[in-house]
Amino acid sequence: MSTKKSKVIVMGQGEAVQRSLYLRALQMVSMFYADYRKVQRDKIGALSTVIVTILFAWVVVDRLLQNRNLAREAYSMLC
Repeated sequence: MSTKKSKVIVMGQGEAVQRSLYLRALQMVSMFYADYRKVQRDKIGALSTVIVTILFAWVVVDRLLQNRNLAREAYSMLC
């Protein structure tokens, strides 16, 4: 009877160790995934910043060129 009890206790301890290892592995995977998502979010944020900057520069240059062409036309009309 005592051997069965000790065997059950050993199995219980083994299951507890296995469960703690499983939880530790799950925690490591979730931490890795959180870091991965953060990096992806940072990449998306950086990419969107670059795209917005390019579009803004494009609009500014386009306006400047339009104003320059309008200034040329106005100058040519005056002269």
